[in-house]
Amino acid sequence: MLWGHRQAADGGGLRDYANREWSGLIDGLYTLRWRTYFAELTSALAEEREPAPIDWYALEEHWLRTHPAYPTKPSGDIVRIARKVARAVGA
Repeated sequence: MLWGHRQAADGGGLRDYANREWSGLIDGLYTLRWRTYFAELTSALAEEREPAPIDWYALEEHWLRTHPAYPTKPSGDIVRIARKVARAVGA
């Protein structure tokens, strides 16, 4: 996740210094990262070449500027969900 401009992210150690699970990050940004990574590995294997470097900053900046708005209010019945989880783990 971007925490500053490219120089701070790439050279200053601010790139992805903290994992966040905010609304939309796992399904949006983190899934995009893994798909991009594995697509490049698959392509490199098929073409018998070294994987090309991925510009993670550009990928994340594009996602940051174009991702859809995510809900800010919770949904669902949290008590029902908690009970279901408790039953599943035998609590």
